[in-house]
Amino acid sequence: MHAPTGRLQVESLEQGPVDGLAPLSPAEPGWYRLRVHARGRNILPDKVSAEPVEDYLLLAWPAPQADTDIMRTSARIGHALAQAQNMPEPQPLAPTRNEEQEAIRRRLLQG
Repeated sequence: MHAPTGRLQVESLEQGPVDGLAPLSPAEPGWYRLRVHARGRNILPDKVSAEPVEDYLLLAWPAPQADTDIMRTSARIGHALAQAQNMPEPQPLAPTRNEEQEAIRRRLLQG
């Protein structure tokens, strides 16, 4: 994300800036990476609630401008996004080193 004024902040589509939250871009104007963690998104996917049912964690840090956009999603969210936007299914991420090691350990124990 680019924060040309240095004020990357959380805003509501309906009510504007959210009071009480620090800016996500405290360093200065420039490029930032943004990571978003969400939970509770599947509690009321098609309904309206007067009380919040979703929680978010936003992390931002200064980073050079990337050549391409990077977007990774969990399998469930990626599937839902693909269905909603008629996009191809996202490809699974490569297993992490720990996942690979665990798979090898299980094969050795079984064989």
